[in-house]
Amino acid sequence: MPIEVEAGATKELLIRVQTTGPHAVALNIESWPAFYARTTRQQFWYGGFYGVLGVMLVYNLIIGAWVRQRAYLYYVLYTLAVGLMAALMLGHARQLVGMEAPGALLRFQDALPVSLLFAHLFQGLFVRELLSTRTHAPMIDRVLVLFILVAVFTLPLFAVLPHSEFGKLVTIQNLLGSGAALYAGVVLSRRGIRAAHFYVIAVGGMLLTTSIAQAAALGLLPANFFTQNAWQVGACFDLAVLSLALADRVNSERRERERLVAERRNLVQDLHDGVGGQLVNALALAERGSADVSSLPDTLRDAMNELRWAMDLAGPREADLLMMLFSFRERYSARLRDQGLAVDWFFEDALANLPPMDAARSIDIIRILQEAFANIVKHSQARCANVRVSWEGDELSMAVSDDGVGIPPSPPHGRGLANIQERAERLGGKLTLQGGQHGSTVSLRIPVGQPSPRG
Repeated sequence: MPIEVEAGATKELLIRVQTTGPHAVALNIESWPAFYARTTRQQFWYGGFYGVLGVMLVYNLIIGAWVRQRAYLYYVLYTLAVGLMAALMLGHARQLVGMEAPGALLRFQDALPVSLLFAHLFQGLFVRELLSTRTHAPMIDRVLVLFILVAVFTLPLFAVLPHSEFGKLVTIQNLLGSGAALYAGVVLSRRGIRAAHFYVIAVGGMLLTTSIAQAAALGLLPANFFTQNAWQVGACFDLAVLSLALADRVNSERRERERLVAERRNLVQDLHDGVGGQLVNALALAERGSADVSSLPDTLRDAMNELRWAMDLAGPREADLLMMLFSFRERYSARLRDQGLAVDWFFEDALANLPPMDAARSIDIIRILQEAFANIVKHSQARCANVRVSWEGDELSMAVSDDGVGIPPSPPHGRGLANIQERAERLGGKLTLQGGQHGSTVSLRIPVGQPSPRG
């Protein structure tokens, strides 16, 4: 409202404000250039604020349609409720169609508490999905469900309760429900739930900026651009961090699926290379006749041991490769000899200084050796074989040779060769198959650490 006052003069103004509910009316007196500069800056800020909300909404709407998770739907609805609440608080929704008309379904003075109620409702639904409270905290989940149901039943009361009573009811419910959601986030964050870390940070930032805005309104902090717009800053921060929480959750679920697929693939490989190899040995003994059948129970017992080994290998831990090689030699030499295959073993002395390596890598090396012998017994008709394991520089070398018929030009299509090739790639090494009229050789070279003599 433009007011002209001559220099040195005094003018008395009487301003009457009529409202249908509690309102904070700020009175600023400033020159026209200062007013123009402030309002221009304010409009730019409002445009940026609504732009951030729009980007968050569209981005998560697209991702939600792709991954088909309810958490994204609740996030989008929560963002819409926050945007509506901001438009009402800032006066940008005053001209919504029908709000000022007599007999309108929703009175303008009730629009803000209704939007707050919707924000609280969708926040509760979002928190339950994001934090998986049904799984991680069933008791807290029941409390959240209770507040959600109360919000649903409170919503139609705006039509029958006076504005002041309805506003108080919504405010109390929002405080209690938000407190329960924050408590759920803190509890699950202390249990190490990643999504809860994001949620606590988001709500903490929102509480901080809201407190700053309230302190500025009460005169406890100086009024400036930041303190007057702190709530909007907090809303943007809250939505951005929650969007990151959703993205992190999707990535974590993808990594978990990949881990489960890898574990399943490794288990299949271990069963094939371990139990499968022993069953091949048992079949070879049975086919050789009654002279060798006496060793069949021991071979089948080894197959059971291999099955137990495969089941017990879950979880990363260190393993001594040299001890595993010795154990493999002790267990397999007699079995292979019963099947007509004499094996010579050569372990270089430098292997004594080989540092412990990850159990998964050691197991892959043993499985490659095991599959190589299974192929020799099954296909090569060999009488003799030798194993040489050496360590040169930062490279471990293992070669298994036999005097059989060699590798055919077109090897049979089976899981054996594919398994050992996949294990070699997982080890970051190189697998070589060489064959001729007088036998074949399977060679493996993989990178390992430098020698570190054991104490």
